[in-house]
Amino acid sequence: MARASRLRGLTGLLLLVTLSACERGCLATWLRGHGLGEVPTAPTIPKGSEAACPEGLARCRDGVVEVSRAYTPPGACSPEGCRCPWDRLITCKRGCVVDGMEMEMPRENAEKQLCAGDIGPAVARPAPPGFVPDGGPADPEVLEAYCEVERFHCAQGTLYRCDSGQAKPVVQCQGGCVQGEALVVEDISVEAATALLCVR
Repeated sequence: MARASRLRGLTGLLLLVTLSACERGCLATWLRGHGLGEVPTAPTIPKGSEAACPEGLARCRDGVVEVSRAYTPPGACSPEGCRCPWDRLITCKRGCVVDGMEMEMPRENAEKQLCAGDIGPAVARPAPPGFVPDGGPADPEVLEAYCEVERFHCAQGTLYRCDSGQAKPVVQCQGGCVQGEALVVEDISVEAATALLCVR
């Protein structure tokens, strides 16, 4: 039962990650009220309800790092969605790690994590065969559940890659994960996932 609940939550997580930031915000109230059911064809958010546009998202587009800002539209979003505000932080000297991908990330980490740069052994090292994190092995059922919806998962300072539903440790993050648990749904390289999810 607990695993089924986790899977249902992760299915909802996949839905939220793959939608644009504003769509994700506009749908939040509807999803909470309908137990993560099917997406309505024309989501709206009533005036005065919770913020439609969430804080805590970051992206890098065309070499520019941006972070989302909470915002409540003065009225309801249209069926096409509403435009959410993004704050421009910096222009990357060497471009983005991955262009256009949105992910949850603290504002203070966005610049270092999203801009391309060299990843040395002080940041990450390959996980040797049989590697076990310092905090002990991760719960295999939890990792399996995460692999239902994502490509990479970072927890306990270890970057896991999901392959055929199995999570395999591939990198040790020397400074830990950028968040307690961080994820990437898109299919990117191990190098890019390391740059995004291991603290730099």
